[in-house]
Amino acid sequence: MVEHSLNFLFPPVCGVCQSSDISGEWKNLCGACHRSMKPGESAQCSVCGKSAETDVSSLDRTSFICGDCRLSRPHFDQAFSFQPYQKPLSQFIQRYKYQRQYWLWDDLLSLCRNRLTEVLDQTRPQWIIPVPLHKQKLKERQFDQSFLLARGISKDFGVPFADEFLIRTRYTRQQTRINQKERLQNVRGAFEILNGNRFPKKSRILLVDDVMTTGATARECSRIIKRAGARHVFVFTVARA
Repeated sequence: MVEHSLNFLFPPVCGVCQSSDISGEWKNLCGACHRSMKPGESAQCSVCGKSAETDVSSLDRTSFICGDCRLSRPHFDQAFSFQPYQKPLSQFIQRYKYQRQYWLWDDLLSLCRNRLTEVLDQTRPQWIIPVPLHKQKLKERQFDQSFLLARGISKDFGVPFADEFLIRTRYTRQQTRINQKERLQNVRGAFEILNGNRFPKKSRILLVDDVMTTGATARECSRIIKRAGARHVFVFTVARA
């Protein structure tokens, strides 16, 4: 009743194009923008999920490994995403993340639900962990975008949510403004396991974030998680740049 009244007074609009043509299961996404957001179909690195820069035959798609992963294997086992970081999904994420439209997380999760079903069936994680924000960044942004997504995945799929294991102990520069080498240096030593906790042997972890660009943050988080005893770390992001 309250939600219906609020929708009457403040009709929801699309988080991308601001259209009021909202229908079906979506709360803040119009039909046209939704139809433009389809799971990625291009060949991807079987480790980090980066789209192939050259044509890859159908025979090589499952075994293709990009040059970056060949030169320096990530600490995570495999990374997955819903779609490449491109419009209109990138616009939706930017509104969610940088314009404090935190209520968009529900539609982001709905977009990813089918892809997540595939990923969780394949990886069988025992815990879901969000990439944590530093306390200062949380104060600036006023919400934690990865926390909301990870908690939603946990509730929807019944996988335990371990949001207090991994913490960010050092405030870091914004990753989008620096190159790949600087990103790796920027996050080195920025994460810790709270109170020196340990994961049971053979633990399988799903690390959740909104976007993966170079993978520097996911690499460092995975290194710390595996150092604390986990055997496998998988990564899921809404988008892969």
